Amino acid sequence: MTTTDPRADGPPRFSVRQRLTAAVALLTAAALVAVGATLFVLESQRIDRAIDASLGQEVGELRRLQAEGVDPETGRPFTSPDRLITFFLSRNVPDADENLWQFPVSGTPTFVGEAQRVLRTSPRFPALVERLTRRGGVADLDVDGRTFRVAVQPVQQGDERAAFVVTHDVDGSRAQLRELMVTYALLSALSVILISAVASWLAGRLLSPVRRLRETARGITEGDLGGRLEVTGNDDLTELQRTFNDMLDRLEEA
Repeated sequence: MTTTDPRADGPPRFSVRQRLTAAVALLTAAALVAVGATLFVLESQRIDRAIDASLGQEVGELRRLQAEGVDPETGRPFTSPDRLITFFLSRNVPDADENLWQFPVSGTPTFVGEAQRVLRTSPRFPALVERLTRRGGVADLDVDGRTFRVAVQPVQQGDERAAFVVTHDVDGSRAQLRELMVTYALLSALSVILISAVASWLAGRLLSPVRRLRETARGITEGDLGGRLEVTGNDDLTELQRTFNDMLDRLEEA
């Protein structure tokens, strides 16, 4: 007893044209995702290097002033760490998304730059500065869902120690990157749609000889073998059309 696959009697679930279109769409989407991920990683690394370079530049300039040790306004050595940092802040303008801070020997910290309220109200910020004040260094600080890179340079004179601090809003610097990636995602989705539409149209044209072959084969009966395919083109499908016509010729002669 033979069994018949019930799927053989009905139309195929997915046509060759649909499978070709889906394959092209998946390959295109995978390529665009890979390019987007690579772009995001490389640009993120570039932003991190730019932030570190900016922090290093500010700290380096303060170190040079500290090494000279002479107050340009009086021509004499700086009288205190607070005086050195105050003079430095008065002559420097922070970059975008950056703040320059003075943590004095005693008293409330002051800053130059945009008002970063989340830092001014967070107890974790002064605690981090206090931890880095002895030796200096750079660390990341997460406050209210935002990431800041903090560089601390201690300034000590005798028993007095103050701290020069540079903070950089990492999320702010990456805002343009996020906007770029959103635009890239939208353009990529549109590209996948357009490429899929073109692929479907091309697949339909390339497979049209196969469709005509199927229609011709269905139209052939035992008493009528006169149907023939119109041979067009010069490729593998053209050879298939010729082979099919030759087969019909032999059947008709027989």
